[in-house]
This record gives sequence, structure tokens and C-alpha cells, in this order.
Amino acid sequence: SDTDFYRGTESFDYGTAPEWYYGTYDFRDEVVGITGTSIDFVDIESGTGTSTILSYMASHNRVLELENVGGNLYWVYDDFSSAQSGTFTVEFWWRVESISGTTTYLYFYSGATQSVRIFTTDAGAIWYYDLGGIQQTISGVGTLVSDVWYHMEIIFDTDADRFDFYLNGVLKQNDGEFRNVVANIDQFRIGLYHANVRQVYYDAFGYSWDTTSHGGYGYTVSWNINPYDLEGFLKNDFPIFQLNYGTEIRVVNSIGSHNNVLDVYDNSATLALNAYYSFDPTSDYGTVEFWWRTDDATDRFYVYIYNALSVVLGLRLFTDQFQYYDGGWTNIGVVPADNTWYHIRIDFESTTGGYDGLAQYDWNVHINGIGYGDYDFANNVASIAFLRFASHSTTTNHHNYFDAIGYSWDDNYISDPY
Repeated sequence: SDTDFYRGTESFDYGTAPEWYYGTYDFRDEVVGITGTSIDFVDIESGTGTSTILSYMASHNRVLELENVGGNLYWVYDDFSSAQSGTFTVEFWWRVESISGTTTYLYFYSGATQSVRIFTTDAGAIWYYDLGGIQQTISGVGTLVSDVWYHMEIIFDTDADRFDFYLNGVLKQNDGEFRNVVANIDQFRIGLYHANVRQVYYDAFGYSWDTTSHGGYGYTVSWNINPYDLEGFLKNDFPIFQLNYGTEIRVVNSIGSHNNVLDVYDNSATLALNAYYSFDPTSDYGTVEFWWRTDDATDRFYVYIYNALSVVLGLRLFTDQFQYYDGGWTNIGVVPADNTWYHIRIDFESTTGGYDGLAQYDWNVHINGIGYGDYDFANNVASIAFLRFASHSTTTNHHNYFDAIGYSWDDNYISDPY
């Protein structure tokens, strides 16, 4: 009902469609069924086979399929918009129809010189060739299996002629050698071989240097991990800065009598998620408020307010306590219940103006209308710039929900009190 919509500067009145993985090339605007160099990613074809845009493949919308003709190699090449040097990242999703007998190729070039040579084998291993031309195994991969999506991330360093290789968010090869010494890399080639007809699938190629795709939103490393479309966030000035394998962020239709709610989910026992919401403009005093709900208040989850890179203040849920941060963590004296909405209001003052009766560099918090504090800033700064929502690297399988983020210096601010 209309009464379930809580209004703020950010009310999450947009969707995040499932199974759309965001990338530099995520094929969302490609026509299903187009082939070859009609596909934006494909600049050159080589060998015998076809590349086709499919509507769907096993929880991924709009994917690139490569299919070889039996006994033949088939390649497609993507020419980078500009040659890349120094440190940069290429990441993507990969899936093969049948491991047995299938070899797939992930080659990177500088002009006509092969710089990095990685391939998956018909036994489910991943190999590369070093500077001496010697075949090396990327250890710890285990055995790749058929019909499973894998996330692959390659971080290049052309100054050292080395690469790091991550599989499903885990570092598997540290400082692997390039095949040849090069000054830069300007082309990515993907290929396929099998004695019979086979298929390999790709989705959401992400290039760390991309600043122009998606109408100028570009790409940031880790964005293609999220199984929900990020365009809604980006179009509404809610950029996602750090996702990790096993974490996700989305807008859900309804949770506990609140419609259109931010859901931050951490299902990784080793990695965290960070999302940032910027205040426009910044302010040196005022009120920030939002609704907060968790399904497990024993797990750590943080909400910080920052100025540039400095933490100004913070709240967290941990061991069934609300805690505040003024340079260290202290219990507020409120015991949160699981699956319960709490209205949070934070008043802060960086000036000598006495906002809400606060001294300079002080703040307080109201939880469901009851005030706590005053507390000191963790760092004495002139203004605040953004909110940071953060899970913890060692906690797993928990959701935190947020609704109706508002700040008092926004022209359209309407307080949504408890």
C-alpha cells in the first residue's frame, strides 16, 4: 500500500533486475541472434565457427556464445579502445558446455606480439606459458566442470610483465609471467577448440579503464560480480564501489512493511562489501536519517559518515548491540532485534553554531525517537561528504536493509520521523 513507502532524498524508487550482470560489454543492447562482427565486442573473427548473442544461459541474461566447427579452432578478437599499460584489470564470466575434449583460449596481445597466454584444458585445468615458453599450471584451481559459470579476473602489470589470476574471487596465480615482454596490451582474443562441435559462453566483460560505456557510467572493477543490474543505482547517483565474490546489492520490492528497500547481502566468509552514498552538496552541520533492519544482529555491519577519506562518525550492529564510533567502538545501550526496522537519526555539528544544541565536532543519534549522546567526532573535520555501508570480511550469510535515506540540507528533504 501507499503507507508502506517511506520517503527520503533516496527512496530507491527503481528496480534492479535479477540475472543482469553489468559490464563494459554485457550485451544488454545487442539484438538476440546477431553474429560475428555485428556484435560490439567482436572486432575480428578467425578460424571456423560462429559467435552469437543468446537471450539467456543458466541465470545470465544476454550472453556471448562461441561455437566451433568440429576439429577447427575458432577465435574472436576485441581491440581495446586504447593500448593499456601499467596496472589494469580484465574480468568476465566464463562457462563451457563440455569440459571433456574442449580447450578454450584467453590470449592478450600487444600489436602482433603475444603478451599473455592462458588457456583452459580438456581436463579442467588452467595453464599459462611463461617467458621461457614453458607451460605452467595455475595451481589451486581444482577441476573445472561443465555447465557452471566461473568468474575470472586478470590483473596485469606491464611494468613488471606479470599478471595475477583470480577464480571466483580467490587468487590462484600470483605474479604469473607474461609470455613476452611488452610495453602495453591492446587486444583480447578468446578462442575454442574441440574435435566435435562445442560451445563456450561469456558474459559481462569488465575493463578497469572503461569510463564511457553505459552512457558514461563506465565500469569499476568488481561490478560484474553482482547478480542484479546496477544501472538503476548508477542512474540514481548511488555508485557501488566495492563488491566481492559472494556479496550482492539490490533493491527489493518489500521487506517488513517497507516498499522499495536497499538489500545489502554478504555471503562471503572472507570478503566484504562496501557501498557509498554521496551527499550533494556536502554540509558542515545538519541531520542524516534512514531506516535500518538486519536479519542477524550478531553479525557486524557498519554505517559510517565520512569527509573525503576521514571517518567522522559511525554506527554498527555487533553481538546484538547498537554501537557508536568516536575513534573506538562503544555500546549505545540499545539491543536490536532481528528482522525489525529501526529509524536512525544522526545530528552533527562541525561549526560553532550549536545545531540541535551540539558543541563543535559533536554528534548524537536518535534510535526510534530516543536520543543518545552527545559523542565526539572521530576526526574533527569541516564538513561531511558521504555515507558508507560496509559488511565485515569474516561474517557471512546475512542481510542488512535500508530505506528512505534523507539529509536536512537537501532542497526536497522531508523528515520521516519514527
